[in-house]
Amino acid sequence: APMLGIPVANNACDAVFVLDPRETLVIATDGISESRPAGSDQFFGSIGTVRAVTRSLREGGDPAQAVLEAARAHEGGRQGDDVAVLIARLGSWPAYQKRGSPVRSAKTSVVYA
Repeated sequence: APMLGIPVANNACDAVFVLDPRETLVIATDGISESRPAGSDQFFGSIGTVRAVTRSLREGGDPAQAVLEAARAHEGGRQGDDVAVLIARLGSWPAYQKRGSPVRSAKTSVVYA
């Protein structure tokens, strides 16, 4: 069966990404990027997502949770759409190093609501 909401005639393809240890892959649904205050056309967008991830990684937090919380705050505390965030990074995240267990392989952070 086809994926929900994807036309059968869609020309999708597989892709391979090679992440440098300094890079972070961030995938978020439109519920994140299109978050906006009621009555406003100021979207959270990719800029808000990048800011939340960058701040979280610098502070040693969970970047996916940070994106979710920042998008919700941007919407005034409400959630107007379903949301999902997937973040993958090679190497170790500061939050895991603080717990005494450095991660030497790919690490992911996933949040959905």
